[in-house]
Amino acid sequence: MKKLLLIMEVSQKQAYIFKNKELKKNIDASYTIDEITSSGYFEKYFPEYYNKEKNLVYSGGGHTILVFDNDVEENDNTGKENQAVRFAKKLSKQIFCDYDGLEVFIKIMDYNENDDPSKNIQNLMKKLEEKKAIRRASFRQGTFGMEVSKGEAERVFDSEKKEKEAEQRKKEAENRREKRIREEKKKIQEEETTHYELVTQLEKLGGNKDDNNFIAVVHIDGNLMGKKVQMNDEVIDGILKPQGNKLTSGEKLDIYRAEKQKFSKDIDDLFQDAYNDMQNVVKKQIENGNLKDLSLEETKENGEKQINFPIRRIIRAGDDICFVSEGRIGIECAVEYMKALWKRSEGENSACAGVAIVHQSYPFYKAYEIAESLCSSAKKYNASLDKEGCANACAIDWHIEYGEMYGGLDEIRKHYVDADGKSILARPYFVCGDVEYEEKAKEQKNRTYTNFKQTMEEMEYALHNKCEDEEDRMIARRKLKELRTYLKESDEAVDAYFKKSRLDQYLTKNDKNFDVIEVMDTYIGFQTEEDK
Repeated sequence: MKKLLLIMEVSQKQAYIFKNKELKKNIDASYTIDEITSSGYFEKYFPEYYNKEKNLVYSGGGHTILVFDNDVEENDNTGKENQAVRFAKKLSKQIFCDYDGLEVFIKIMDYNENDDPSKNIQNLMKKLEEKKAIRRASFRQGTFGMEVSKGEAERVFDSEKKEKEAEQRKKEAENRREKRIREEKKKIQEEETTHYELVTQLEKLGGNKDDNNFIAVVHIDGNLMGKKVQMNDEVIDGILKPQGNKLTSGEKLDIYRAEKQKFSKDIDDLFQDAYNDMQNVVKKQIENGNLKDLSLEETKENGEKQINFPIRRIIRAGDDICFVSEGRIGIECAVEYMKALWKRSEGENSACAGVAIVHQSYPFYKAYEIAESLCSSAKKYNASLDKEGCANACAIDWHIEYGEMYGGLDEIRKHYVDADGKSILARPYFVCGDVEYEEKAKEQKNRTYTNFKQTMEEMEYALHNKCEDEEDRMIARRKLKELRTYLKESDEAVDAYFKKSRLDQYLTKNDKNFDVIEVMDTYIGFQTEEDK
């Protein structure tokens, strides 16, 4: 029997997740997307159409791809329909009814038995992109194969919506989300006597209890994933081609499915494990007292004491990670995540990070957009380290927003220049990666995060220690604040200020001075074994 391929993708995921500024609702929205794209959801509500062993090709990269037999049955309302179409209609109707504002794109295509599975999937994705381009122009999604306006869709669905069933489904979904939260919580429990609470409010991340409290929105994205997918396809082709005509089209597809599911799971597990490793680093920082300035301990109404964990993940979709933290630890958390990823994969996988440090009252979606732009900036820098733009390395960029950000990141950074038009920022920074790329970063005025941290430690030492035979500290904080202004002037003006203020006696003049001074009040460096 001939087969059909179906691809499903949630539309405008970020807009749906971050449309509300309440952390709990952001997390719930993210869980909802995970829920409606999972095999468990399909098997629970559409068992007559879906079976994981039979239908799942793979889920990853923001897509869920299924395969169906092209079995056509008579339908009283629409005439002859195959199983894939029936599944797509049921799925999109239910999502429309249960989750306001959440839409999915679904595309179905005949499976070409004369092409390899990878070629079929490529064609399917291409057709999905074509459909998305059309739909964005004029329509809100109804169901698969129905190009309808919002009003028409609502008339169609209102008559079919069953309130009790919808409420029951939502209750079951909430129970599954609570189970996931309990499982996440287990990963940060050290022992029975230590109780960490996963927060659902930004003000409980550990900062000040007011709107001026800084939070960090961190976006991390894997590098060269398109290339890795292509390499995986080549591996599969290498398995299939030697067998030539010995395999049927169905057998080839089964091999492809098994390999793709393994590939997707390996990526998901790797990025999840790296996140867990980063959480363990944060736990150690709490336990060794390095995060004592964070307000993490809380007494509940029943008198029980708990420690609020200063990080909360919002998005986990394969190599696409977003989490929020107390503002002062966001940069270090991102760095530790990338180091863990690099170490766990033994140098096979890398990522870049963007960190937006904003007031907790700042619009969440805007903060996420800044973090995305910063991640892209880090990726561009990363690519510049390799003549072919394929550097296997981790890099980071960040931005501290004190008010309202107008325009994009490029526009904002036009203001971070000196009198000669040169940028006063050294970031993005190389974090870890292949030795050849680290050497190139060092050649670029040592644009490494290690060197940034050394500059930070040098400045902190000068701020908190006194001169020999003198009661004054080596450097007064006001002098550093003044230096930040002078750094926007000419090199001559900076040199003159260094000498006049005696900063040259205690501080190395380099291109990281501005980065360090700017972030100093919103930064806590981690004390790890690696740093000793």
